[in-house]
Amino acid sequence: MKINYRVAFRNDQMEIINFLDNLKIKYDRGKYIIAVLEILEDHEKFEEVKSFLASHDIHFCPSTSQAIYTKKELEEAEWLMARSSWMNYFPQPQDNFGYRHTTYNTLDDYCEKCGKGLVQKESFVLRNKPNWGPRHFLMINWVHDEFFVTDKVESVFKENNVRGIDFYKLYSRSRKEYEGSKQIYIQNYLKPGLMRESIKEEYICQQCQFKKYLKKMGFLYYDKEVFKNIDVDMIKSYEKFGEITCTSMIFISQRLHRIITENKLGKNLLVEPVQLV
Repeated sequence: MKINYRVAFRNDQMEIINFLDNLKIKYDRGKYIIAVLEILEDHEKFEEVKSFLASHDIHFCPSTSQAIYTKKELEEAEWLMARSSWMNYFPQPQDNFGYRHTTYNTLDDYCEKCGKGLVQKESFVLRNKPNWGPRHFLMINWVHDEFFVTDKVESVFKENNVRGIDFYKLYSRSRKEYEGSKQIYIQNYLKPGLMRESIKEEYICQQCQFKKYLKKMGFLYYDKEVFKNIDVDMIKSYEKFGEITCTSMIFISQRLHRIITENKLGKNLLVEPVQLV
């Protein structure tokens, strides 16, 4: 595993441009005002570049950087964390987070400030039908622990008896079904098992005192006991993550990972191996 760091800067900052050009380091200067640099942590010039950018108050951002795993690391993991690289659209009604009250039950455990305690009761509503193109997995803004997928995903998953999920319809604001698009409803949650070495920061909601986390980049460490005797292929974490949002992580079994890979469904699906300890 290694980290691919990504940073943006103004493309008229000629001191930075000249510095990178002199080192023969590639970057995307962009059509407009923003240039983007991506560099692996094992690049021979990484520390020099990092130090130079820091002297210009430019720092690598963990949220836009990515851990890259070897094929062996991915294939040997019993469980993997999964998310979509394609994030688009907003749940409706959008104003004042109105979707929380139409899509979910806001029970006694619900917190208006951090979003804890939401229990889904209705199908999601979007303003527009997803424009899938070659992609098969979508996550929508504000809701980072639900997958929306194509009919092909639904068909392949049902053919292979993928366990622990259901498929819900997706609607327009006029309650017209978006054919060819479904939500994967994940039925189960793990017991608590996140290991402290995976936690970068903790956030405490000032209103309800609920604790959320920000994970470190790289391998995610979990107590192996919470994954024992799990007879499903997709499950959510008990723990919640996000400084602003309040979302679970989604885990998929190695069996499901192979199904996705063999059927060429994972073009925009990002997976990271879970280390069970």
